[in-house]
Amino acid sequence: MATRRSAVKRIVAGVDGSDAGKLALEWTARLAKTLHSEVVAVYAIDVPIAVPDPYAIPFYLDDKWRARIASDFQNKWCRPLKSVGVRYRAIIEDGRPASVILNVAERERAELIVVGRRGHGEVAELLLGSVSHEVVLHSKRPVLLVPRKA
Repeated sequence: MATRRSAVKRIVAGVDGSDAGKLALEWTARLAKTLHSEVVAVYAIDVPIAVPDPYAIPFYLDDKWRARIASDFQNKWCRPLKSVGVRYRAIIEDGRPASVILNVAERERAELIVVGRRGHGEVAELLLGSVSHEVVLHSKRPVLLVPRKA
């Protein structure tokens, strides 16, 4: 007897170590397990344009700092994926978070993008912008927003 393959083979999930990101990844893990999907967990290192002190090494260029981030990403932030046993890959790239998530989703041919929504409120979101808002506005792929109280 043939089994039906999931239409959602690959899910790109934005991961940032926040409570909203953790909740979104837990939701993604359950969805991926149900659909037998692979998850591509993405973390973006937002590199500032200006360097405050030209004589100091910016934290984002420090190899030890990057190693700690990579370790936290793999061992802590991706724990929900490991605990349910879904196939996943973890990708860290430099750039604006929304741009990195969208680029990875295109490159990986993801059928779905999942991001957490912090819920700062409409005014703060309009003034400050948000990753989830930008992903929704610019994505060519379906996007699932997981609210803080999912």
